[in-house]
Amino acid sequence: MRLSVTALLVTLALCYYEANAVVCPIFALDLKEYFYSPDPLYKLSLAKYIAPQEAVAAKMQVKQCTNEFSVQNRLLITKILTDLSAAAASNMKLVTVLMLVALPLYCYAGSSGCSLLDNVIDKAVDPTVSKDEYRAYLKDFLQTENEGNAIDELKQCFLQQSNETLANFKQMLVTVKLLLSKLSYLSKNQRTKDQDMKPPL
Repeated sequence: MRLSVTALLVTLALCYYEANAVVCPIFALDLKEYFYSPDPLYKLSLAKYIAPQEAVAAKMQVKQCTNEFSVQNRLLITKILTDLSAAAASNMKLVTVLMLVALPLYCYAGSSGCSLLDNVIDKAVDPTVSKDEYRAYLKDFLQTENEGNAIDELKQCFLQQSNETLANFKQMLVTVKLLLSKLSYLSKNQRTKDQDMKPPL
């Protein structure tokens, strides 16, 4: 019994590590492109996700709001997102234990491999979460009042969207997460095959 539990823990740890190591940086890079790329280039980059047109349109619509952010606020927001990505990696052992019961779903369905980053984005899109609640959720990552104000501005962009736009934006997020998770799974399988093909020492 102890051996089987240990094996399951090891499997989960590997699953989390692979997803985090391969997917999390790509997911974070997409977010940075969202804030800094010109609209035509960013819309072109979204084509790789093969998402429904209404989902792409919703993301581009919200981008019109974030395009108005000052350079300072964009830098502050991407700094916070980077800190969240780093925290996701450093908290691997804790998440491994907490996600034990969700091993199959976590490895192969719908997680970007960055649980903290996922939650922050989900709460940004959620219209039932107020700006004060959103800032409170991120308090451990906000070191200055300017960072708090930048997060308020980000949340406001979503609060002013229609329910239809938010629903389509969420659909875009799900599409991205599923594709990145699939890429992570395929990458892990390829590395396993490469290891199996190595001649014994």
